[in-house]
Amino acid sequence: MKHPHHVGTTEELKTSLAAAGCWDSYAEQYCDEGCLKRYLRARNMDVTKACAMLKTTLEWRKTNKIDDMTIEEFASSRYMRDGWVYVDGNDAEGRSIVVSRLETPAAVTAAALLLLLLLSLTVACTGGFVFGV
Repeated sequence: MKHPHHVGTTEELKTSLAAAGCWDSYAEQYCDEGCLKRYLRARNMDVTKACAMLKTTLEWRKTNKIDDMTIEEFASSRYMRDGWVYVDGNDAEGRSIVVSRLETPAAVTAAALLLLLLLSLTVACTGGFVFGV
């Protein structure tokens, strides 16, 4: 039995994910040390809760084929053309700036906007765009 103030570690989270059958090559690729730490912090260093949250995320990413999305899928769509969600360069510290309009027309589906936002955030976080070239 763990002490009530036990602070979970990334290794414990990996072990927990493996026990749940979720630690595969996809999880290894997606879940670097920083990712594991973010999930632990989001759940107050509780490994069980962080594992459940990360397991749900990994399943959602696989189900929605997030890693198969490309910017080309949206490039000709009005969502990108009209600028509903886009990556707008970098701030002074090199972090990507993602802009999302709060007001969207009725024709824009929530699902399409969510996918575009997710794609923009993924591109911003992985450095998929080069700006100022």
